[in-house]
Amino acid sequence: MSGHFRASPETSNLSNATPIIPSNAQRKLRKRILIALVGYKFFIFSFILLAIFLIPAFNIQKYEIAIHWPPGLSPTLESHFGTWDSALYIRLALAGYQKGSLYCAFYPLWPTLIRACDYLAPGCQVVGGLLLSNLFSLSGLYLFYCFVAERHGGALASRALVLIVAFPGALFFNFIYTESLFLLLIVLFFFLMLKERYLLAGVCGFFLPLTRAIGILCLLPAAWHYLRTTFPSSLTRQEELGRSHRLLNGRLFNGSMFCTIGILAGVLAYFSIMYFTTGNPLEGFEAQRQFPAGASVTRIFDLHGVISALTNVGSLHEPMNSALDRLCFLLFLAFLVPVWRLDRLYFFYALVTGLVPAMSNRFVSYTRYVILCFPIYIALARLLQGKRFLFWYVVGLMGAIQVILLIRHINFYWAG
Repeated sequence: MSGHFRASPETSNLSNATPIIPSNAQRKLRKRILIALVGYKFFIFSFILLAIFLIPAFNIQKYEIAIHWPPGLSPTLESHFGTWDSALYIRLALAGYQKGSLYCAFYPLWPTLIRACDYLAPGCQVVGGLLLSNLFSLSGLYLFYCFVAERHGGALASRALVLIVAFPGALFFNFIYTESLFLLLIVLFFFLMLKERYLLAGVCGFFLPLTRAIGILCLLPAAWHYLRTTFPSSLTRQEELGRSHRLLNGRLFNGSMFCTIGILAGVLAYFSIMYFTTGNPLEGFEAQRQFPAGASVTRIFDLHGVISALTNVGSLHEPMNSALDRLCFLLFLAFLVPVWRLDRLYFFYALVTGLVPAMSNRFVSYTRYVILCFPIYIALARLLQGKRFLFWYVVGLMGAIQVILLIRHINFYWAG
C-alpha cells in the first residue's frame, strides 16, 4: 500500500487536485509544523503566567463556594490551573468513584492517567495533569495536520491547523480537561482506520468511550466505514479503493469490523467499571443530574426544549444562556452541508459530536465541545482557500475571543 492515503470515494476529486508532496520535503514541512506547535505551547504558557501576575482578577467569591484545587482557604499559583472541571478531575483521580458522587459524571481514563502521575510524583497532580494534557494536545494537533495533509494536501492542512488552534474552545487543550486526550485518540482512530490498520484503530476506539460520552457515539462513523468498505457503491471505481477493500467486498466479517468492535468493547468496559465501583452501571448518567445543565440523551427528542434553549440568550458567555455557545452551534449547522460534500465519514462523525452534545446539554459549554468536531475546521479551511485577508481576519477574531476566555478561565470566571 502507498504511504499516502488514497482519496475516499466521495472526495477523490478534491484530493486528486492537490499534488503529493515529495517525502523529503514533507518531512521537513512536518518538522517545521511540530516546532511551530511547540513554540505555540511555550507562548501560551508564557502569556498565562504574565496574565496571572499582571492582571490580578481572581474570582475569590467563586473560589470560596465552588470545588477547587488545591484544597485550602487561600488561592495559590496552582489554583489558576485547578478551576472548574480541572479540580473535579483531580479529586476524582485521588478519591475514585463513589455511589451518589457527582464525580461519577466523568469518564475514567483521564483521571486514571492523572492518578498514575500522582504515583510517580506524589502531590504534583496539577503539574502532572498539565504535562499530560499538553503532551496529548501537542501530539493530537500534529497528527491532525498529518492526517489532513495526506488526505487533502499540505496547504489545506496548514490552514485547518491554524483554524482549530485559534478557535475559542481550543484554550482547553492547555488545561486539565479531556479535550486533549480525546483529540489525540479520535485523530489516531481516523488515521489508522483509513490506513486500514484496523486492529490498532480498534484499540484506539476502545479508549474513546472511556474518555468522553461522545466516544460512545463514534459507533456511527465506525459503522459507516464498515458499510462503505464491505458494500461499496456500484458507482465507486475499484481502482479508487485500497487493495484490502477489494478483498473485503461482500464479506460480512472483515478487518474493518475491529473499529466498531473496539468501541463496543470500550462501552462495555465503561459500564463494567461503573458497576464494580458504584454498584450501578448507569451511575454516570444519573450523576449528570447534579449539574445545572442536567445533561441527558433523552433531551435530544425534546425539540421544543432544544429550540427554547437555543433562543434563551441572556449573556455574552455565562453557563446557561451564552450567546457565544449558540453562535458556535449555528456555525456548526452551517458547515454540515460542506462537511457532507467533503466526506460522508466526516459528516457522520460531525453529526454526533456536534449535534448530540448541543441538544442533550442545552448548549452549555458548547464552545468547548465543538472543538473536537474536527471536520468543520477542514471544511472551513477549504472555504477560505485563496481568501488570504478573510482567513487571517477569521483567525484574528477567533484568537481574540480565545484570549478573553483564557484570562477568564485562569481567574475562575466561566469560559466553557
